[in-house]
Amino acid sequence: MSLREMSRRHNDANVMCLSADMLGDKLLSRIVEVWMRTDFEGGRHQRRLDKISEIEGKNGCKTEADSGCSGGGCGGGCN
Repeated sequence: MSLREMSRRHNDANVMCLSADMLGDKLLSRIVEVWMRTDFEGGRHQRRLDKISEIEGKNGCKTEADSGCSGGGCGGGCN
């Protein structure tokens, strides 16, 4: 399993950063394709994400759903 798959399967990642000047167009396309097709596994991984959300809630961080915008969360760009 590649790192691009693990970021989705284990962390439910919704952001991926790639270096366009270090990767060719064909490889970039393949990485994005695999990443977009990969589903979150949940299970033990969901428990970890729930713990993170709980800590964020205790520290006054809002989730995207709470803030009503796509830039919410700690350090997010929403007011």
